[in-house]
Amino acid sequence: MIPIIFLLLALAACSPEPLPDCLNRDNVLAEKDGAKLSCEVAANATGVLTLLAGRSPKEVDHQRMTKILRDRWLEDPKTMDEWFGDVLVLKNELWGANGMEGAEKRGHLVWQAQAGKGPMSVADPDLGNIFSRTMSVWSSSDAEELALTEMDIEGWIFYSSLCREVQGAGPLNLSVSDRVVLYRDLRQHFDEGNRRQKVALLAMGPYWRHIRSRWQSASYEEQQGWIKKAPLPPPMTENSLGYAQALLKSDLASHTDILHTTLGPFAMRSPI
Repeated sequence: MIPIIFLLLALAACSPEPLPDCLNRDNVLAEKDGAKLSCEVAANATGVLTLLAGRSPKEVDHQRMTKILRDRWLEDPKTMDEWFGDVLVLKNELWGANGMEGAEKRGHLVWQAQAGKGPMSVADPDLGNIFSRTMSVWSSSDAEELALTEMDIEGWIFYSSLCREVQGAGPLNLSVSDRVVLYRDLRQHFDEGNRRQKVALLAMGPYWRHIRSRWQSASYEEQQGWIKKAPLPPPMTENSLGYAQALLKSDLASHTDILHTTLGPFAMRSPI
């Protein structure tokens, strides 16, 4: 019988090298031939993915992504350093993006990424799967080169709930089946809309955290200025789904224009 100590040693030898603690961005993630990859540089890629998706990757995907980036860098530091440079430029562009122009740029970059093009396109299938899961594209337009993500859809559900709430009827109370209907409706709006309407659908989700905080910090006069201008449907207090569908049948581009003009500008922000 093999002593347990030898089994433990064998398992330890086969275990993957643990990732360093990257809570400190200055820590070194990998080293090769005198060159170093810092945690901060690798985190820029996660930050860009978060900005494109409108949400952070799940923790398990975040850890897996960091490991893949480290391994690819160790295989080819020069190529990966060039890629990380492109990612940093993209992060800075998105960080400063706002309004409809920012929404349009992000929607185009998401389309590029899911089509295997642009700075966030990757040859690594595992990394590509993480990008795909996190962005969760629900529809795309090759003609307009724009893509609609899950957070774009969620942004309009959040917005509909806020609109109903400010009208005194309380936030939306939606069942799973209600959400299925709204997802279908929003995807149909994107598929059938012109470019202006498509971009409007992309101008809520990535800004939502900023929109909500801006609304909460706005003065009474600012809040009333938006409420009076926005084409809001009657509250329909007994039917959350009916209210959301009524709002989505109105001019969505007007909603985004008025919101961004009255309470904006809103900026994309990444927690990574």
